[in-house]
Amino acid sequence: MLSALGYTPDHKFSKLAEICSTNFIEIDYVYREDGSRLLKRDAVPIQMQAAFDLSSSRTFRRKIM
Repeated sequence: MLSALGYTPDHKFSKLAEICSTNFIEIDYVYREDGSRLLKRDAVPIQMQAAFDLSSSRTFRRKIM
């Protein structure tokens, strides 16, 4: 999916990059022994999943002048 956004598979994101936890669902996390959550490597943000959902169909209309 990152390739659709112009990123190569080996793209290195900054360690300071952040994304809100509300963009992920519960199964996207692994719980550590101390109770903190760690995001799985293959987790995809919800909004990005929706953007690439092939089952959704969009209809675009143009006004013809």
